[in-house]
Amino acid sequence: MCSQPRLLRVYSSFVASICLLTWSGCGSRPTKDSTPSVDSAAKEVDTQLDTNSNSSTADSERSVDPWLDSIELVVKKESRSIAINQVVSNDQLKELEGANEAAELLLDQGVVDDAGLKVIAEHLPNIEHLRIRLSPITNAGATSIAKLAKLRVLNLPQSQIGAEGILTWSQLLNLEHVRLGGTQLDDAAIEALVQLPNLQSLHLIGPSITQAGLQSLSKAKKLTSLYVDDCMLSDSAWQQLKNLRPDLHFHLDQNHRDRVKK
Repeated sequence: MCSQPRLLRVYSSFVASICLLTWSGCGSRPTKDSTPSVDSAAKEVDTQLDTNSNSSTADSERSVDPWLDSIELVVKKESRSIAINQVVSNDQLKELEGANEAAELLLDQGVVDDAGLKVIAEHLPNIEHLRIRLSPITNAGATSIAKLAKLRVLNLPQSQIGAEGILTWSQLLNLEHVRLGGTQLDDAAIEALVQLPNLQSLHLIGPSITQAGLQSLSKAKKLTSLYVDDCMLSDSAWQQLKNLRPDLHFHLDQNHRDRVKK
């Protein structure tokens, strides 16, 4: 049996060890708020991922805009073409500012009116190829086209431009290819088209010309290609034109109607 003093010494040593461990923090448990729980940390990561994902989606949505992207490429001199198959409003046309080196503007979904065409002419003075579909451009808008000195190809299949507007293009020395549509394209309009100094190809859709108007096309000396759709003229009228201009290659309602080779 151990003596009492010895037991006292052992007990004192044990108490001292317990106090030392307590003082150094060994064996102590963290309080509830001292360290984030696994659940709260995971939630924070998920929140951050969601934020990043939303940010990436927003950036992606901002970058997928063919209209603005095409303009930016022209501004950066990486392209000279703006070709869009989406509706472009007059207000959006103001965004063309700075893209003055564009040589081609193709708008296939409209809707550009006379006021919009004026904005185009102001911002894109170097346009060589202009195509605007589904847009109600009138003779008033044609005067804006007259300012495009470098214009070579003009395609306005649904415009309302007639003789008065076409006459304003008589000084466009580079204009070689024209495509127009509408019943306002009458004999007077043909006479105006003949005055285009370098007209080489012409495509008319649904004109209201007579046989006399058709024969007027024979006076367009540089005209080498003629396409006409939806025009109610007799075969004899077309034959007469072919006799006057045996060099002229032409299609009627998408059917080849060239001269008969000898």
